[in-house]
Amino acid sequence: LASEAMFPPEVLALPKTAAGAYPDPDELFAAAAQRNIEFNNIMDHGQGIDKAVGGKSMLPDDFDAALDQPGAVVVIGNIKGRPRATEKVNADYGGDWTKLHDMVRSAVAVDTIAEIPKAIAAIREHFAAKGWTMAKAPKNRFLNPTLEGYADIMLNVRSPDGVIGEVQVHLKPMLRSKKAAHHLYEQERTIGAKAKTEG
Repeated sequence: LASEAMFPPEVLALPKTAAGAYPDPDELFAAAAQRNIEFNNIMDHGQGIDKAVGGKSMLPDDFDAALDQPGAVVVIGNIKGRPRATEKVNADYGGDWTKLHDMVRSAVAVDTIAEIPKAIAAIREHFAAKGWTMAKAPKNRFLNPTLEGYADIMLNVRSPDGVIGEVQVHLKPMLRSKKAAHHLYEQERTIGAKAKTEG
């Protein structure tokens, strides 16, 4: 299993919660739009994390074929949409936009558990080189999977101006399953959010 030993002590010592710098949603969306370009540049273009992990970058709709080939895959995400962001903030964070930590997001998928520490190190180093810091302690869902059996590692990074982004680290078979089941996840998520907000 992917144990806590793969993380440096200083990362594990980070607080489990963090607050972004933008309580106003309009300001957060504007700042995220600015930071998304830099975030994606750190991840890809053959000079970033993709090169460090020996992988290829691609958009969410393009990675299926790459999962059948050896080597890491870097999936470049889009800025979170306003309807889903609003739903999540209202249902999970009591309307507090500073707790939304995946306005900018991406993912790295590797072939084996043994490759995960290299991916984590690459993420930390490349973001640090551009002035981004680790925002909080990682969430290791290999040790604590969801009820559906979903597992990954979530890393949150903070830009110099306080936008918090998310990089997920997956095993490639899990990423394939996640994509296949995403429409079901979206329905479950929306039902759960509605249940929370309506009591």
